[in-house]
Amino acid sequence: MENIQDRIRDVEAKHSDKKIIIIQSVTPITILFVIWLILSLFSIFFLDNFFGYDEQATPYVLFGLFFLFSIPIILWNYLEYKNLIYYLTESELIIKKGVISMQRYVIPFGKIQDVHVTKNLLERILNVASLRVETASTGLITDERLIPAVSNYRSFVNELFQKVEKARRRIPPENPKSDYLKDLLREIKELKTAIEDLKQDKVGKNED
Repeated sequence: MENIQDRIRDVEAKHSDKKIIIIQSVTPITILFVIWLILSLFSIFFLDNFFGYDEQATPYVLFGLFFLFSIPIILWNYLEYKNLIYYLTESELIIKKGVISMQRYVIPFGKIQDVHVTKNLLERILNVASLRVETASTGLITDERLIPAVSNYRSFVNELFQKVEKARRRIPPENPKSDYLKDLLREIKELKTAIEDLKQDKVGKNED
């Protein structure tokens, strides 16, 4: 269960740009438009009526259906936009997403290896980018670590890598002197044990 601090961070968290609604809606709506166009041309040239309407009215009826099916697509993408948040803590990158069920991904700064900035044609036109986070645990770049449609991606990536560098500096480096001292102490103990064994052997011989 999330604590109060997590809920406060959720309120202050960053969202993807609203242009994500356009980006994610373009492909399915384009497919619907192509279907509408094909069916409209087919009804005009090959059918006298379509669903009880004459060939002149059929394209308008089909366009109404196209508009009707476009509404849930846009609504779904809007809900995805509202529910996708991300923010940086002192030690982790948090990504939350989901419409039916909320999923929370925690990525420690110490495991982050790289951030891939990608732009398709539409993202270039709208001046946004998608960020994919690569971690040390796996070389795979999955959608779980994807932050789409980030408008101020340069400043966010800079802030993220600053925190990553701080996290790496906090990890204590290996100290060869410490290992040398441990080996030296172990040898001293072994030498002390050997000396005590020699003393016991001498005492045993004297008693004989």
